[in-house]
Amino acid sequence: MSDIIFVKLGGSVITDKRKRETVREKKIRRIAREIKAAKKKKKNLKIILGHGGGSFPHYPAKKYRVKEGIVSKDSWRGFAETRAAASKLNQIVTDIFLEEGVNVVSFQPSSSVISDNGKIVHMDVRQIKFLIDNQQIPVTYGDAVLDQQKGCTIISTEDIFVYLSKLFLPKKIILAGEVEGVYTSDPLKKKNAEIIPEISNKNIDDVKKMLGGSHGTDVTGGMVSKIMKSYDLVRVNPQLKIQLISVNKKGRLEKAILGKKVKGTIVRYIGKSPIPKYLFLDVNGVIVKQGVKPWFELLKDLVKDKLISKEDWKEKLFPYVEMYFKRKMNRDEAVKLITTNYAEALKGKSYESIINAAKKTLRKIRKAYNPYILKLIEHATEKGWKVILMSGNFREIGELIGKDVGADVVFGAGLEEWNGIITGKVTGDFMTASGKALSLQRVLNRGETIKEKTIYIGDDYGDWKAMQHCGFNIIYQPDLSKSDKLTLEEREWIDEIMDVMRTKSIPNLVIATGSMESIRLESLLDRIF
Repeated sequence: MSDIIFVKLGGSVITDKRKRETVREKKIRRIAREIKAAKKKKKNLKIILGHGGGSFPHYPAKKYRVKEGIVSKDSWRGFAETRAAASKLNQIVTDIFLEEGVNVVSFQPSSSVISDNGKIVHMDVRQIKFLIDNQQIPVTYGDAVLDQQKGCTIISTEDIFVYLSKLFLPKKIILAGEVEGVYTSDPLKKKNAEIIPEISNKNIDDVKKMLGGSHGTDVTGGMVSKIMKSYDLVRVNPQLKIQLISVNKKGRLEKAILGKKVKGTIVRYIGKSPIPKYLFLDVNGVIVKQGVKPWFELLKDLVKDKLISKEDWKEKLFPYVEMYFKRKMNRDEAVKLITTNYAEALKGKSYESIINAAKKTLRKIRKAYNPYILKLIEHATEKGWKVILMSGNFREIGELIGKDVGADVVFGAGLEEWNGIITGKVTGDFMTASGKALSLQRVLNRGETIKEKTIYIGDDYGDWKAMQHCGFNIIYQPDLSKSDKLTLEEREWIDEIMDVMRTKSIPNLVIATGSMESIRLESLLDRIF
């Protein structure tokens, strides 16, 4: 766990949610002074600050149904108004903090976030890391963002914290609202409402039944949504505690930041996390030794079996394969072109014939399996780890390799088929650097794991870029001072990974091995963020 604390100021704290664009300036100033005091007393304290939109973006968001996406001719207008209103409030909050002597730097989510059906799939976090490493406070907020499926949507500060928590691993998240925690019923309406001091796996089902929505206009989900997102985070990482408090009383936020006991509700997970650990493995160069490309071997067999014509091979495939191997074309561009042309060349062929050819290819490349990686997979499986392969395209051979070595899931682009016939189109993600990154991020975003429970083993610069995209920031790297083309057959570091797996607390471990395009370890460290 890091020394980072996330603090979220609810929209109802900093605005009057019942009156459009009404700021509670005095309260914001007091909160700024409390954060300043906490930072002064705890010199190494790192804080990521977030705030809700309150009475600023929620009104246009609700009017235009922005959370639902592009649903009418006025939707883009609603997106623009919502984004502008959120930014306006953030500017006010930032200005007040600066006036109170707190160095906060605004971080606009909509400038870097891409979501997919309401889930954040990408957010550039390098600026945030740079700021907190230099003891500055980045401040982010709920915003309207572009969405790959809906066109646009609303993401809350909690959504952002969910994403960031899996990358920065805070020890505590403080959700500061109007009320003193979570109550058995609405304390603003019922005097006999009782505070729930702790929410855990022991009582989460009962708590869900008694919770209602938040007060005023709120398009981000209300209290149930906030509690469930909090619970999902602690379920994945039981070392994390999430604290819900009121900041209506002076000094309470400062005490909570400093770890002192304050009235409120703690969300935590009791016992061992049920979330599995994940071992991500690249296929080319990791499972199969360097020098043998399963997809290339499959292409040769498809030509040999006349499933791909010599004309298609010479005109649509070989030129790009040659440029790929000679590094005359950007690797990611070459991967996309080769895979796309591969699918087009097989249009109209039976899917079964392709699989049969892949099975013949598999029998040949088994000789190139890395025995130490096979041992690692066996060890990981015995310890309850999930094994995921990055097939590097094509998925037809990747899935056979995955089944052969005992992997749970295989990511990669493959052939689309309809009623057993190849359509000529590609399905799945291209295993480019960005494709690998998205695959990794989806697993993290689904709440299945966090970086502390993840090991990624890759062998080239594309793998490194995927690691960088997802915010991995600790490297285990063999000594590159002698050679930048070390083999994976180094029992010493494979055994060390196994030792790491045996520990209860898994570090954020990234293994970048093999040829890194002549990039030395010092350069790799500089490239993290």
